[in-house]
Amino acid sequence: MKRIQVLSNYVLLWRRGINVLTASNIMVTRDERIRLIDGYNLEISDLEPQDAGDYVCQISDKINRDQVHTVEILVPPSVRATPTSGQLQARKGGPVTLECKGSGNPVPSIYWTKKYRAYLVK
Repeated sequence: MKRIQVLSNYVLLWRRGINVLTASNIMVTRDERIRLIDGYNLEISDLEPQDAGDYVCQISDKINRDQVHTVEILVPPSVRATPTSGQLQARKGGPVTLECKGSGNPVPSIYWTKKYRAYLVK
């Protein structure tokens, strides 16, 4: 993160979208996970996927200088099969639906295999 010299005649804001998080050393947000360090560095603890996005550090002067920080939250991949047991019964000649949902960030690729042949799901 870039260090910005705090000048007494200016207000340093941290914003996320239209929401002001801090103004100088005043905490505007009620989110207790967010705090200021050294008066101008923003720290967010216990990150959640919804914390991803752009955070703007703005020095309020005649020019309104902005520094945008983009936060991406990495989430380990997980897979969920339906039914959860993974066991299905079907009649000969009838249809069967195998369902597998993957989640995570980045979004994982899902492969189905049948007798050592892999099939990519898009």
